Amino acid sequence: MESTIKADTLYGSAYKSIPLVSAASIAYAMLHNIDIPFALDHQEKGAHEVSAIQEVSECFAMPVVSIITLANIIEFIEAE
Repeated sequence: MESTIKADTLYGSAYKSIPLVSAASIAYAMLHNIDIPFALDHQEKGAHEVSAIQEVSECFAMPVVSIITLANIIEFIEAE
Protein backbone atom coordinates (compact mmCIF):
# COMPACT_ATOMS: atom_id res chain seq x y z
CA MET A 1 0.00 0.00 0.00
CA GLU A 2 1.55 3.30 -1.06
CA SER A 3 1.13 6.60 0.71
CA THR A 4 2.57 10.08 0.38
CA ILE A 5 2.58 10.48 4.17
CA LYS A 6 6.08 10.52 5.71
CA ALA A 7 6.08 8.37 8.82
CA ASP A 8 8.01 9.33 11.93
CA THR A 9 6.38 6.67 14.12
CA LEU A 10 4.53 3.46 13.33
CA TYR A 11 1.44 2.72 15.42
CA GLY A 12 -0.10 -0.69 16.08
CA SER A 13 -3.55 -0.95 17.56
CA ALA A 14 -4.28 -4.04 19.64
CA TYR A 15 -2.68 -7.45 19.61
CA LYS A 16 -2.89 -8.40 15.94
CA SER A 17 -0.88 -5.34 14.93
CA ILE A 18 2.11 -5.99 17.17
CA PRO A 19 3.94 -8.36 14.76
CA LEU A 20 2.97 -6.26 11.72
CA VAL A 21 4.25 -2.97 13.13
CA SER A 22 7.38 -4.63 14.51
CA ALA A 23 8.12 -6.22 11.13
CA ALA A 24 7.47 -2.96 9.27
CA SER A 25 9.87 -1.09 11.55
CA ILE A 26 12.54 -3.76 11.05
CA ALA A 27 11.99 -3.70 7.26
CA TYR A 28 12.43 0.08 7.12
CA ALA A 29 15.70 -0.29 9.02
CA MET A 30 17.05 -3.20 6.97
CA LEU A 31 15.89 -2.17 3.49
CA HIS A 32 16.04 1.62 3.66
CA ASN A 33 18.37 2.33 6.60
CA ILE A 34 15.56 4.37 8.20
CA ASP A 35 14.98 4.04 11.94
CA ILE A 36 11.26 4.45 12.63
CA PRO A 37 10.12 3.74 16.18
CA PHE A 38 6.76 2.14 16.86
CA ALA A 39 4.07 2.44 19.51
CA LEU A 40 1.50 -0.17 20.47
CA ASP A 41 -1.99 0.04 21.95
CA HIS A 42 -3.14 -3.14 23.66
CA GLN A 43 -6.78 -2.12 23.99
CA GLU A 44 -9.42 -3.62 21.72
CA LYS A 45 -12.35 -1.37 20.89
CA GLY A 46 -15.59 -2.15 22.61
CA ALA A 47 -19.16 -1.73 21.43
CA HIS A 48 -19.95 1.82 20.28
CA GLU A 49 -16.33 2.93 20.58
CA VAL A 50 -14.05 4.28 17.90
CA SER A 51 -11.09 2.23 16.75
CA ALA A 52 -7.62 3.10 17.98
CA ILE A 53 -6.72 4.35 14.50
CA GLN A 54 -9.71 6.71 14.50
CA GLU A 55 -8.91 7.89 18.01
CA VAL A 56 -5.27 8.70 17.19
CA SER A 57 -6.30 10.49 14.01
CA GLU A 58 -8.94 12.56 15.81
CA CYS A 59 -6.96 13.30 19.00
CA PHE A 60 -3.78 14.38 17.26
CA ALA A 61 -5.30 15.76 14.05
CA MET A 62 -2.97 13.68 11.92
CA PRO A 63 -3.48 11.17 9.13
CA VAL A 64 -3.24 7.49 10.06
CA VAL A 65 -2.72 4.86 7.36
CA SER A 66 -3.09 1.09 7.72
CA ILE A 67 -0.02 -0.88 6.71
CA ILE A 68 -2.08 -3.92 5.76
CA THR A 69 -5.75 -4.77 5.33
CA LEU A 70 -7.72 -7.98 5.67
CA ALA A 71 -8.07 -7.96 1.87
CA ASN A 72 -4.25 -7.88 1.55
CA ILE A 73 -3.93 -10.90 3.83
CA ILE A 74 -6.60 -12.88 1.96
CA GLU A 75 -5.00 -12.03 -1.39
CA PHE A 76 -1.61 -13.21 -0.10
CA ILE A 77 -3.00 -16.48 1.26
CA GLU A 78 -4.92 -17.23 -1.94
CA ALA A 79 -1.79 -16.60 -4.03
CA GLU A 80 0.17 -19.22 -2.07
